[in-house]
Amino acid sequence: MAEGRGRPRTLLIVLAVIGGLALVGCLGFVGLVFLGKSLFMDQAMATLNRNPVILQHVGEISEMEINWTRSGLEEDLNVCVYDVKGVKGTGIVTAEFIAIDADTEALASGELELSSGETYDLFPKEEVSAGKEDGD
Repeated sequence: MAEGRGRPRTLLIVLAVIGGLALVGCLGFVGLVFLGKSLFMDQAMATLNRNPVILQHVGEISEMEINWTRSGLEEDLNVCVYDVKGVKGTGIVTAEFIAIDADTEALASGELELSSGETYDLFPKEEVSAGKEDGD
């Protein structure tokens, strides 16, 4: 009779240990995802803060969040949409970043839409053509 009581208890302990390990594993995975997102956001914000169009119209960005809804509507998976707030104003940045290395993201293309509705290319045509002429 004593044997029958021990089995359910042992099974319960084994299941509790397995459940605890699964929970720790899931929490660790979620932590790594948030850490990775945070590192990418820091790199992306630093890159945007070097863009002259951003600095002119929004100023140095103090807050930046991914706009998941608008990002999900983009056809290109490399394009993300960010809500940005700077010292001069707020806006929405649609940007394509490319990884240069583990610590650096480069802005491949992008657009800034101000809260007023005005939109600006982050790489104006005048600057691109002026840069080509300077290199000749």
